[in-house]
Amino acid sequence: MSLLLIADKKVRFVVEGAGKKFERDFTCDGYLLNAVGEFKRVNAIDQVANEGKPVQATKTKVLNAEWKETSLFRLIKNEIVTVPFKKTRYTEMMCPAAVHFDVRANSNQIAKGAEVLSISGVSYR
Repeated sequence: MSLLLIADKKVRFVVEGAGKKFERDFTCDGYLLNAVGEFKRVNAIDQVANEGKPVQATKTKVLNAEWKETSLFRLIKNEIVTVPFKKTRYTEMMCPAAVHFDVRANSNQIAKGAEVLSISGVSYR
């Protein structure tokens, strides 16, 4: 899965795997070629129609979800450079509390922006 800024205010979303490929361009006013973009990588237990409301108690669990690789693409001196999405490049947000998350990554995974995580609506501690 990738999201690439292809022109001012235009991104290309691509999902590829198992011999299939989905690709679509979207207008996205907040992104410019000569500006630093902001992106999210999200893992969550979905709570439908809960935006802006308190977290609802749930016994749902997500076990061993895996990000195999996550990269950011930077344009440096007219060349696209790939950099790993690692802790120095993002803010960790474990909401509503860190006790609901178990995140693991060895040094090889960290080097390529990978991790394995589980989410529990009850708690891990």
